[in-house]
Amino acid sequence: FFSQIKMSGRRLCSVCLASALALHAEGARALGLALPLRVRPLASGTRALRAMDGDGAGSDSPAARDASAVHADEVVSIHSKLAESTAAQAGSAGSADAYDGSARAHIARQAAVFDEATDFFASDAALPDDVRPRLARIAQLTGLRAGDRVLDVGCGTGALVPFLVDECGVSLSDVVGVDLSPRMAAVCAARHAPMRVECADVVEWAEAEAVAGRAGTQRAVLFNACFGNMHDQRAALRAASTAAAADGARVLITHPLGRAFVDRLREEDPTVVPHGVPAGEEEARALVEGLPLRLVELTDEAPEPAAAGAERGAEGFYACVYEQWKPRPLRKVLLFRGLVAEGYGRGSRKLGVPTANMRESSFAGALRPVPTGVYFGWAAIEGAHGAAGATVHRAVVNVGYSPTFAGAENAEKIVEAHLVPRAGREFGTDFYGKPMRLLLCGQVRPEKKFGGFPELLANIQQDVRDSVAALEEQPFAAFERDPFLLMALADDGTVGLMGGDCDGEGTTIFKEVDFELALSAASMQSPPFKL
Repeated sequence: FFSQIKMSGRRLCSVCLASALALHAEGARALGLALPLRVRPLASGTRALRAMDGDGAGSDSPAARDASAVHADEVVSIHSKLAESTAAQAGSAGSADAYDGSARAHIARQAAVFDEATDFFASDAALPDDVRPRLARIAQLTGLRAGDRVLDVGCGTGALVPFLVDECGVSLSDVVGVDLSPRMAAVCAARHAPMRVECADVVEWAEAEAVAGRAGTQRAVLFNACFGNMHDQRAALRAASTAAAADGARVLITHPLGRAFVDRLREEDPTVVPHGVPAGEEEARALVEGLPLRLVELTDEAPEPAAAGAERGAEGFYACVYEQWKPRPLRKVLLFRGLVAEGYGRGSRKLGVPTANMRESSFAGALRPVPTGVYFGWAAIEGAHGAAGATVHRAVVNVGYSPTFAGAENAEKIVEAHLVPRAGREFGTDFYGKPMRLLLCGQVRPEKKFGGFPELLANIQQDVRDSVAALEEQPFAAFERDPFLLMALADDGTVGLMGGDCDGEGTTIFKEVDFELALSAASMQSPPFKL
């Protein structure tokens, strides 16, 4: 019902709480919902946990481990009854027979089901002692600190909010909750004032925030126990990315009862829970492909076997943590030309990521001021007589000393370029001794010492994915046509429109060029040079 409100000719779902409450009585009657609201105080999050007796239900006893399983059965049963109840309200906006799979029908269905479920989720039964440490664990995964802002998507009656306050030290005034259920939003607002709570679809809410100039303000965005309910999961993650701070903010998909529990709810009624959560890292990464989000951590704990004296074991736990990452343009584009030297064999032999290397000593100290780190850009292997390569390749480049190889670090700064050819443009790996041109236009991260090869390799693979994604977008994509990469070597040893500082034999060049100037030169080359 609230999804049909119009304001200034624009259909809005992002209705503020006050508007939602004003419509509450009429909308609830239309959906056959019970009134009035019953709001009960919610026990504090981890403080209540710490005050518990060690022998109580919060301990690691079989009864406690079984409590989450009992709670899971109860929630599934409630979902089933609500589905039957709303299905019986034939013709109403949120009834099952009115559900046609569209976004509007989905929003109405969510509002109808969870309005009717508010009394349960506002009760103590919705938050058994065994679930509390799981919510505390989720709060800790946000990485939030005092003063940070957080968006709780599908906040419901606010079960997670006390844990964000207790575990992270955030202020209620820095917490924003959005939910499609007016009744749940009202309970959350009453319990956790001055928290800002809106009856809203997260996609339209994020759009409205961007229009109001408030995009990019949240240090964490949480989809706790609600991601399976999203109509369009990628659109929801895109909205989360819009709301999240530009760099380093976290977007979390979590469920305190685990992935298998979400699948149970989906089987019970796919009109309410149409999706699962990402199963495995490959699925998690595919879900955010093309978005400025990188997978940081995925925890997918299966339900435990029943312990002695218990009918069932504890439910699982699920947390998929993304980090907002936006490529950083360099203030000055870095241009290199040098002979490909043999490295230490680590890239190919140990890591499976072959690199074309250029040594600092080849540039007569010119690379000394270049900060160590992982960069991205474009590369070309020259042909005969100084002709540029016929093909320009994407390049992910580490400039540094390889500190993870303890005791065997590089003796000097090395430029290690991993070339990523497009399909159909593959190249042979034997170009040692050949001149390579390299243009670096953005940075991924500083160089870092990792705990071991597995961690190093995982980060390299993520760096490659992030760099390739960045090079598909403007302004970085334009540098594929830069004259430095495409033009033949001049008689004086310079390359392209930018010239260059070269050694006596015209072998090596290093130059820094203002980003906007280099971008202008690259953008003029359309179509690119033909060799």
